[in-house]
Amino acid sequence: MVPNVMSELTGKTVLVTGANRGIGRALADRFLALGATTLLTARSAAARETLARDFASAGDRVRVFGCDIADPDSVRALQTGVASAVPQLDILVNNAGVFVKTDRLMYADDVDPRVLEETLRTNLFGTIAMCAAFIPSIPAGGRIINVSSTMGQLSDGGLEPYAVAYSVSKAALNAYTSALANRLRERRILADAVHPGWVQTDMGGPGAQISPEAGTETIVFLATRPVGETGKFWNQKQIVDW
Repeated sequence: MVPNVMSELTGKTVLVTGANRGIGRALADRFLALGATTLLTARSAAARETLARDFASAGDRVRVFGCDIADPDSVRALQTGVASAVPQLDILVNNAGVFVKTDRLMYADDVDPRVLEETLRTNLFGTIAMCAAFIPSIPAGGRIINVSSTMGQLSDGGLEPYAVAYSVSKAALNAYTSALANRLRERRILADAVHPGWVQTDMGGPGAQISPEAGTETIVFLATRPVGETGKFWNQKQIVDW
């Protein structure tokens, strides 16, 4: 029988993509503190070396893998590596994403298809590839948490006219999350999208309002909450329209 509440994460395994900085790095600390075996990914060898060094004292409770989620072969290699390291995956946090610099000033009437393709390749197709690769390893009661953004929020006036590639990628991610949740409902795997806040990271920029640690709050909440509604878009631990 599947327990109704994951009150703490001892004995659970969590995978966080894009864990070398920002929200991903803060999540690594949070999940480790909650007792989880924490699997972390980073694209560059230098970032992986830094993560391995920072978490060396955790021993086998933290494992670091290379992965570029925009590359299907890299995702498949990650799946093989994780399968050899742990018997199952309880929580998948799809945190890795891109916000291309030129997209920040790209308006809807002058979209560069190359920027749109680059953004979708990571933010949408990469997340979809991660879900496809790891869902077979997730048991009933497991969680998939897709890090999205209110920049992809269609309600309350629709998308802004700028940063079109990023906004479209997050709106599409929210839609995919809804479809995925309905597919996984009978297996009692929860799939949700989350806006972590405007976080002080390279992506968030100099005007961002909250720390990476504060940006983990709703994600950790979704990882530990009772089994309940699924396929929703969350902001500040509340379901919001998207």
